[in-house]
Amino acid sequence: MAAVTDSAKTEINVMIIGETGSGKSTLINYLTNLFHDGSLANLKIAIPTRYLKSNMTLVMPEHHEDCIDDITRRKTNQCTKYQYKIKEVYFNFFDTPGINDTGGYLADNENLDKIFQCIQSLEYLTSLVFVLNGTQARLTINIKNVLERFHERIPDIFYSNIIVILTNCTSHTVNFNSIKLLNNPPIYHMQNSAFSSDPQTWSEQTLKILQHDWNISIQTMNEFIKTLVLLKPIPTKSLSDINNDRNIIRSILHESRLMIMELQHIEDELIALEEASHIYSANIEKYIEENGTQTKSIQVNEITTTPYHNTLCLQCNIVCHERCSLSETTQVGEHVFRHCTVMNNGQCTMCPGQCTYNMHYHDRRLIKSVSRTLKTAISSLSNKYTEDKQHKDACDIKCKTIKETKHLLEQLLQDQFNKVHNACIRVQNNCQGFNIANELYTFINLLKNDTNLIRSTSIIHKVNKLIEKLEVLANDSSIILYEPSRATVTQQKKRTSKKANQIQVPTAIVDQTSHSQILDFSNNQRYAEYTTEELIDLTRQLIENHTLIEKELYHRCEGTSIGYLSSTELVTLCEYYTASYILEIDELLTLHSQLQQEIQELTVSDPYKILRAPIDKLIHLTAIKLCLQNVHKYQ
Repeated sequence: MAAVTDSAKTEINVMIIGETGSGKSTLINYLTNLFHDGSLANLKIAIPTRYLKSNMTLVMPEHHEDCIDDITRRKTNQCTKYQYKIKEVYFNFFDTPGINDTGGYLADNENLDKIFQCIQSLEYLTSLVFVLNGTQARLTINIKNVLERFHERIPDIFYSNIIVILTNCTSHTVNFNSIKLLNNPPIYHMQNSAFSSDPQTWSEQTLKILQHDWNISIQTMNEFIKTLVLLKPIPTKSLSDINNDRNIIRSILHESRLMIMELQHIEDELIALEEASHIYSANIEKYIEENGTQTKSIQVNEITTTPYHNTLCLQCNIVCHERCSLSETTQVGEHVFRHCTVMNNGQCTMCPGQCTYNMHYHDRRLIKSVSRTLKTAISSLSNKYTEDKQHKDACDIKCKTIKETKHLLEQLLQDQFNKVHNACIRVQNNCQGFNIANELYTFINLLKNDTNLIRSTSIIHKVNKLIEKLEVLANDSSIILYEPSRATVTQQKKRTSKKANQIQVPTAIVDQTSHSQILDFSNNQRYAEYTTEELIDLTRQLIENHTLIEKELYHRCEGTSIGYLSSTELVTLCEYYTASYILEIDELLTLHSQLQQEIQELTVSDPYKILRAPIDKLIHLTAIKLCLQNVHKYQ
């Protein structure tokens, strides 16, 4: 523990984040001059500029700058550490790839992944420094996207260590007014003029102005360093813990889908044995002759933990690439999966249905389908019975045992949900920006699709019950405020149980309604206070809203509207649009007709059943629709 503390005291780690051309490299050059006693007459250049070559190669790392003459294009293409030392303290500044690169939205996401990987490689992080152009009045779309991604992935504790440096301005010329979006962090102003012009063109008057700006900027750097020294380093383990909990949520939900499939197999065995029990009563000899030596078994999915990460498919429930060589990511459907060796043009060559890359994720587990005999239910099926009564009694016992097995799996399913709930609480308590709804609804939609493949009505009921719980959890904002104590939960269970016994309502109904009893009562009382005219007006509004919602869902089924998209889904839309844009109009029309027909079949032409259609198909249809609109527009 002492070693960790010493490391935190002797190393100050700072991530420098900003748009391409915002002045991140200029900040590094200012710091180099501060630590190496540079001056306007003797500039120390760690990162070359358009007019100045690097002269600190012996003490600074080799730079990774491209396109120095073009300020609109990316320069730094990877995270580079610049280290300075004062006495026994090392100041490590990590210059990160620029945002708003000409590579576009996809390149921004890849650069963000590099930044997060760099952060996680450190033991402690002292500060996140955002370098922004102070001449702009507000945050650009690209920076907002970056902040949104950070808000979703970094612990809340990191926000107390954010610093903003506004470039190309002074405290009295700054035009930026969106600091409140960053929780009002410390702000410093920095003029880039000393590094943004050719020294050979400086006149005496220009030199005086530059010297004045230089003195102010160096003093600002001094204050900046003092602030860093006073900040309490944050262990990056908190970021790893959040990622682990995200992985736990995803893995447990995936396991739950596999368990539901096993429930279906067990249900089949139960029905078979119940039928057999009835047959034995009537004609025992015939059953023995036909089934004397059979051994019944079911397919189960065996899950094992591995020390390495693998690429898994959410849709097919298989491991598509064991020991994936890509850098491990915590996001489902990240663009990086396009580069996995099992992908071909964004589609998986290992999936039976050639699922798209955005249905894949990394997990340190393997899934293997194996054939197993139910230990307690059908372990003796190969040993057929000879006596009528003994045969029937034995079969009845097997049915009871299978029911016990089903009950056990149902309890395990509830335990799985509890684990997901607890993991969601942990993540949201550490990172309130974590999008639980987006994470859960990915699996909710898969579960809803699974119900189309399930034959048993009782299993469908269990799946729907799980879906309802997940939907409540996805929309429950209160879980970020507190975690109910064990005593409180126990009391709630006791009260619910007592209520159920008093009014003799089936447990399933009590479970479904107990959460909304108070709310429903309150709503009923509220409507009782309305006048008849007000109730009629309210009804008309509800009907109008219902019509508008139905119309919007209809548009989404047709691809003329898409609604809110996550960052991953937005990437998918961009890719489909790019791929469709080069097609001929006849090809577009054919593909449009094909997709629309598939969606109509999946939804049975009912817009309220849109969740049956994979989001990938809906996005693809929207992209084609956009291309067709543009074609007609230009024609």
